[in-house]
Amino acid sequence: MAKEPELTLRVREIGRAGAWAPLLVVLDGPDYVRRASLLPILRRIVEAREAPPHRVALVAADERLETYSTSTPYARALVAALDDLVGRRVRRVGLGSTV
Repeated sequence: MAKEPELTLRVREIGRAGAWAPLLVVLDGPDYVRRASLLPILRRIVEAREAPPHRVALVAADERLETYSTSTPYARALVAALDDLVGRRVRRVGLGSTV
C-alpha cells in the first residue's frame, strides 16, 4: 500500500484579511518566500490596492518530486488540508511552477 503524502501548510495574512478572504495556495511556498521574496511582494501589491487583502497558504511536501507528479493521493491530501483550514466557501487561487 502506498504511503500517504505528507504536506505542511503555513498560513500568512496579507493585509487585513478576514476569515472569508481569498486564499492564495502556493506550492513550494517556503521556496517562493526564501528565493523570490514572495510575502513582501504580496504586501506591496495589497498596499497599492492592486489585489485585495488575502491569506497565503505556503505548501511544502515531503519527497516533492515523488508527490507532485500527477499524484491523485497528493491532490486529495492537499484538498483535505485546505478544507480543514478554510472550509469550502473560501475562494482559492493556486500558484506553482512545473517540476
